[in-house]
Amino acid sequence: MGMLGGMMMPSVPELAIREDDQKAYVMNDHQFHQELFALGGHARTWELIQGPYRQTTRFHILDFQHSKDVFTTSLNEHRAILACLETGNKAELTRLLNIHHDCDLRT
Repeated sequence: MGMLGGMMMPSVPELAIREDDQKAYVMNDHQFHQELFALGGHARTWELIQGPYRQTTRFHILDFQHSKDVFTTSLNEHRAILACLETGNKAELTRLLNIHHDCDLRT
């Protein structure tokens, strides 16, 4: 959520969830991960994995079509990951990244 003229405004991923726009959510997810790579000093690595990463887009859209909860789960994981980065909680960050990257670990 962001602020606009004193009003709370939904974020791009929140709007995508509300409007059931899988493509918008996946594109925002892509940008989120790209920015994390850049912040971590791995912009070149991001460039190198773009071919295989783009191939996963179809899978992500199919996954999101299976259950709208996947949108919300992904967004909540992103928020938790950012919170760990802000607080420096490396152990929890590692745990969350393992779950975020391997959907089978979600409970």
